[in-house]
Amino acid sequence: MSDAPDPKKTRKILLLLGTISLAPFVASVLLYYLWKPQTFTNYGELLKITPLADVAVADRDGKVFRFDELRGKRVFLMVDSGGWLQKDD
Repeated sequence: MSDAPDPKKTRKILLLLGTISLAPFVASVLLYYLWKPQTFTNYGELLKITPLADVAVADRDGKVFRFDELRGKRVFLMVDSGGWLQKDD
C-alpha cells in the first residue's frame, strides 16, 4: 500500500486554508469600498493652521532659533508660561 497522500484531499485542504486566510482581507476591502456608514463619530477638532510671523526665540543655550528654518514643514507649537513646577517638601 502507498503512503502518498490523496491529491484531491490535499488540494481541498490547501484551498480551504487559502480561503480562510484570505477571507478577512477580502472582506475588509469589500467593506472599505462598498459599505458607507450612516453616522460618523468625531472625537475632536482639527486645529486651524495659522502661519507664524517672522519670529526668533532663544533656546536653553541662548542660541537664537528662527522659525523660518522650519518653512515647508508641519509644526505643532505649544506656548506655555515657562515657569518651573516646584514641590515644597
